[in-house]
Amino acid sequence: MCIYYPGSCISWGYTRSHGKDDITGEPLIQHDDDKPEALMARLRHYKDVAKPVIDLYKSQGILHSFSGTETDRIWPYINSLLSTKMHAQPLDNHQSQAP
Repeated sequence: MCIYYPGSCISWGYTRSHGKDDITGEPLIQHDDDKPEALMARLRHYKDVAKPVIDLYKSQGILHSFSGTETDRIWPYINSLLSTKMHAQPLDNHQSQAP
């Protein structure tokens, strides 16, 4: 949920002073598209749109799934797959690459 005061930074989550900015004490605003119902509707729409593409890739044997919440843990799997598919050397995720 996103709640913010128009004059300050966005604040995600809940504040200590319910409904008020913790720093300024001014009222917070929650837009209609930030409410749980709107988020659920967006997720349903995404699922409806993405499912046919996922099913197509799965039927062609080209879908690869990764699950995780920490980039450092899933990157080695993604990097390995991409390196194999692109016939390239694995990238060092700690190196920055110049354009």
